[in-house]
Amino acid sequence: MVPVRAVAEKMGAIVLWDNDTGTITISKLTGKITYDGKEYLNCTANAKLVIGQKLITIGLTDANGAEVFSVVKEMDVAAKIVSGRTFIPAR
Repeated sequence: MVPVRAVAEKMGAIVLWDNDTGTITISKLTGKITYDGKEYLNCTANAKLVIGQKLITIGLTDANGAEVFSVVKEMDVAAKIVSGRTFIPAR
């Protein structure tokens, strides 16, 4: 398990926390991405997860905010909070 904010921010991502829903959103502006044969510039890679759940949604939005793709994956263990910090599996 790794601390989400520390790792994500070291990689240049922004981490948002929604206390009402227990949702963490990780976003990182990317350069050029080629997906399904099409090039996208200035996209944002996103990951969204909820404390206590094993599911994580991973996606990409284009420069206009339109969704390029989104997939839901199951993590080995659920995200959890320990001493006020959120941890997720490192896989």
